Amino acid sequence: MKTEPVNVTISRPMNQSGDDFIYITISGQNSRVEVMEVKMPIAEFAKAITGQGYCKGVGILRGADKFGLKMENKPFEFKLPDSSDWKTRKSDAAGVVKFVCPDGWEPDSYFSSQDSFFSKGGEQWARCTIRRWVPVVDETIETE
Repeated sequence: MKTEPVNVTISRPMNQSGDDFIYITISGQNSRVEVMEVKMPIAEFAKAITGQGYCKGVGILRGADKFGLKMENKPFEFKLPDSSDWKTRKSDAAGVVKFVCPDGWEPDSYFSSQDSFFSKGGEQWARCTIRRWVPVVDETIETE
């Protein structure tokens, strides 16, 4: 069984139309992954917080394979093709990074930062964050 300290967020979007819902999101503190989101009608949520069991909602499971692991990240720089220019560099970077990212790491595809692109030795380069999830070593989990 995987365990990890979690953060629980309960929110009620105010800009929606139609029925009122509550969203309960559970995120891992080490993995930094949203693992579960539950959408519940307000009436069902009211029943749940007053002690009734088996209240109805719809759950979305995400990132379960990363739960219980620790996320590591670091910057990653790579050369863009010579044909890349100011107009195509974002799409070029998003395509290239998938092939040059080290094994076991996942690249972030956000290339809209001021620091995303730079010149090095007369060539165009791109920078992004890459992430991987590794086992947690010797960490005590506290739930107070």
